[in-house]
Amino acid sequence: MGVLTAVVNVLSPDEETAGDDSFGYRCVDCDAEFRRPKRQMTRVRCPDCGSPDVRSAG
Repeated sequence: MGVLTAVVNVLSPDEETAGDDSFGYRCVDCDAEFRRPKRQMTRVRCPDCGSPDVRSAG
């Protein structure tokens, strides 16, 4: 996990613990894992490197 992801998770703990209301992603470029609420599924970018090349983390 990158520094920016850690900061976002601390500032927005509801996104990290949203459970069924969020999707997990992994960045293809920097391998960072992060979660986004279902309402933010469009134009998902990696919070660490800004890459739009992300995949579902299952």
